[in-house]
Amino acid sequence: MNHLFHSFNLFTSSSRDMNRAEYSLHEVISVKDITPTVFVVRLTRNNLEFKTGQHINVGPAESGYTREYSIYSGEDEEFLEILVKEVLDGWVSPQLHQLKVGEQVMVEPPLGYFYLPDPLPTEKRPTEIRPTDKMPTGKVPDQLPAEKVPADQMPTDKKLLFVATGTGIAPYHSFLKTRPHLDYHLIHGITDASEACEKDFYGPQRLTLCTTQKQDGDYNGRVTQWLQQNDLSPYQHIYLCGNRNMINDTFTLLKEKGFPMDNIHAEAYF
Repeated sequence: MNHLFHSFNLFTSSSRDMNRAEYSLHEVISVKDITPTVFVVRLTRNNLEFKTGQHINVGPAESGYTREYSIYSGEDEEFLEILVKEVLDGWVSPQLHQLKVGEQVMVEPPLGYFYLPDPLPTEKRPTEIRPTDKMPTGKVPDQLPAEKVPADQMPTDKKLLFVATGTGIAPYHSFLKTRPHLDYHLIHGITDASEACEKDFYGPQRLTLCTTQKQDGDYNGRVTQWLQQNDLSPYQHIYLCGNRNMINDTFTLLKEKGFPMDNIHAEAYF
């Protein structure tokens, strides 16, 4: 994964020889296929600190090459995960797919600014009933009193819209592993339903699969068509991650629809 845009500020990045002073070795815990072409590599965390939405350079320890992958795991999990699409003639992804438990990979420090907004839109959710939460009438409230809810979990009026193509879904998985109470909707552009990445994690009310080659998703067409045909007023921020052409087309579409440019965040893959 190579990143070209971030929040529509242009920058370039490429994978290079692993002749760098700063990297760490991480052991492979597992390699799990989740679609016919996409897999998850789970590594030891080794106290690596990152902010959800960032990416890392990863490569087999002896190969001398790395590629950039969005972090798939949450900030507080004990392991580190990346989501990888195997490119059959690639230099790195086929080697990552063949890794065995206990083998090592090189990981460089996290990069990127594809961050969640502050404050966060979060859904109202039921809480454990406690006698101390009773109202003067003796009734128990459905929600915690405002002063007991952390500031970063206070609900806002609008939710987040996450737009992804292919493995561009990875940072959103990290977002939700880190902040599971986010109020969001995710649209995922794929060729057919077999390319859906762990769709049960999100659930049918949160996820719309946009399929282009088969009519076996929730919507037949590109994510840009879904965006054109649907009302975007319920969303406070829109996040875009995936194919560069999708990013460019969506940016133009959102501008035409009058969506605030400051509330669009993008991470594009070559």
